[in-house]
Amino acid sequence: MAQVERRPAPGLGRVGLIFACGTALFSDGYQNGVIGTVNTLIKIIYADHTEINLKRYSTTFSSVAFAGTVVGMLLFGLLAGAKGAGDSIGGMLAALSAYRFLIGIGIGAEYPAGSVAASENTEDPGIKKGAQHMLFALATNVMIDWGFVISAFVPLVLLWIFGENHLRIVWRGSLALGTIPPLLVLLWRLRMHEPERFRQESMKHVGWKDYPVWLIVKRYWLRFIAISLAWFIYDFITYPFGIYSSTIVTTIIGKSAPLTTSLGWNVVINLFYIPGCMIGALLVDRVKPRMLMS
Repeated sequence: MAQVERRPAPGLGRVGLIFACGTALFSDGYQNGVIGTVNTLIKIIYADHTEINLKRYSTTFSSVAFAGTVVGMLLFGLLAGAKGAGDSIGGMLAALSAYRFLIGIGIGAEYPAGSVAASENTEDPGIKKGAQHMLFALATNVMIDWGFVISAFVPLVLLWIFGENHLRIVWRGSLALGTIPPLLVLLWRLRMHEPERFRQESMKHVGWKDYPVWLIVKRYWLRFIAISLAWFIYDFITYPFGIYSSTIVTTIIGKSAPLTTSLGWNVVINLFYIPGCMIGALLVDRVKPRMLMS
């Protein structure tokens, strides 16, 4: 029987399918990056509220998403005014921390799901062989880095619009605008099919006990360690730097400096991600991934 050719969903070309799978990582970069600026603004707005442990909430608020990210990566990787102002603020910060944990689960789920689907779509017969790695890099890691940049720029624009007397609007607006990219990606993904590679080689009909775990470890353990270590170093440097850059800048330039100066330098710092990821994406098919990583 002749194999029926899989056609992309209407309006989505073969390259579009790659970006439909990976572009949600832009939202992940935004959500991870914007929290640093929001945390800085919250500490400024509620600095006079000594009845709450602002430092504890600040630390929890910044780091709890990473706990959710780990849960999401593991789980989805395996499955593919009444009490006074002080209590109200404390409750709000506690709720924000809980929401950040849930966002972290979503972020963690996106890494194994979206990245793998994007990689599988690059092996579609309609994708040019000499552009597969470039398209994958542009749809995944480049998206994350641009998410960091936009997450620094959006609060600055809102600060220009509303001014330093309306910082509550700035931090709330920064978080609210972060809901737009994933909603757009959701509509995009509703029009796509599973990659051909997945449909041919999926292990969804294999029981958990039949997974060849030992064979995978035996054959690929060295590659796993090398690639995992490279990503660990990248994440260890990139994510804390992006999250705490606004706090570091504010500490260096002092509290007397305009807040626009702090947020402006935060944008500049995050822009340093772009040359490397863009140049790397354009060169990866020519230099080859292993050599480029070296």
